[in-house]
Amino acid sequence: MPGVAVVTGAGRGFGREIARRLSARGYHVLATDIDAEAAGSTAEMVGGSSMGLDVRDPEAHRAAARTATERGPVEVWVNNAGVLRTRKGWEHDDDEVQLLCEVNLLGVIWGSRAAVDAMRGRGGSDMHVINMASLSSLVPVPGLTVYGATKHGVLGFSGALQGDLLAAGIPITVH
Repeated sequence: MPGVAVVTGAGRGFGREIARRLSARGYHVLATDIDAEAAGSTAEMVGGSSMGLDVRDPEAHRAAARTATERGPVEVWVNNAGVLRTRKGWEHDDDEVQLLCEVNLLGVIWGSRAAVDAMRGRGGSDMHVINMASLSSLVPVPGLTVYGATKHGVLGFSGALQGDLLAAGIPITVH
């Protein structure tokens, strides 16, 4: 029987569908979202649990990891939460740039670190961290300058994290 899967940004869209599919595979899903009510709706839909989570807060990720491990072994962690703003690179105001960077990149870093901490001590070999990037992490897309930069960072971070895990002999796969 699969263990626990944590999904950030699970209140709607891709996150809700990811939660639904993980639940269908037998995982207990901890649906998280900055909108705690939306996360609760997803959890109710999939028979899981939920909590509010602002991915910009590293302690919130650690709290989610603690909550998840109370329900069983954490086997999957999906860093799905993201923000998209379409503007030319010079048209974003400072607060918007900061929001994109903190949610799309730092949120993935904080979530990945919490996931590794929750998974690595338990042993086993079927553990996965899934970091949602974008096609704009691979090719430049006009109008997605800052967004694409954050997603390119997710791609680079994920590849380097996988290398660190392999070098340390920790059997977690990063996708």
